[in-house]
Amino acid sequence: MKIKVAIASLLAALSLSTSAMADTVNAGVLPVAPANPFSHVFSHGPGAFFDTVNFDVIAPQVGSSANPLVLTLGGIDVYNITGLSYQLWDNYHPAGLISYGVFNGDNTTNITLLAPGSYHIDITGTADGVAGGVYGVALISAVPEAETYAMLIAGLGCLVFVKRRQRNKIEVDSSTFA
Repeated sequence: MKIKVAIASLLAALSLSTSAMADTVNAGVLPVAPANPFSHVFSHGPGAFFDTVNFDVIAPQVGSSANPLVLTLGGIDVYNITGLSYQLWDNYHPAGLISYGVFNGDNTTNITLLAPGSYHIDITGTADGVAGGVYGVALISAVPEAETYAMLIAGLGCLVFVKRRQRNKIEVDSSTFA
């Protein structure tokens, strides 16, 4: 038990000496490749925090996610965050005037914006582990490519073909019983 308390105390001391309670990250233009989203990990000592991510999009569809890391050792929450949420705004922080909503920091959210441009998210919560809290943010802007539309049309064509074939088979089967 003394080892667990010593480890937790050491982690708490390290996190207090290395983390700030507010960070601003400039993500630039969001990537459009799902395999390569913008991501950033924030680390805070115990207490409330307020972070900001500024970004630009070239298409009005954005996928976003903010998720905490929970680390429990021997029944002690070493890293934990409660009340993690983020709010999407137009323009860079602090110039935003239009809020696009507040989202929980435990899932993935797809957001349709009004237009391409500059935006930011404000992230809040309370780091209440003995060493504070750690969470990650991921953002991606989706721009469908021509190949995506071609595959969609081909898929719909296949569905129509199968449905017509099933209908013709039902008509032939019912005529043999008449």
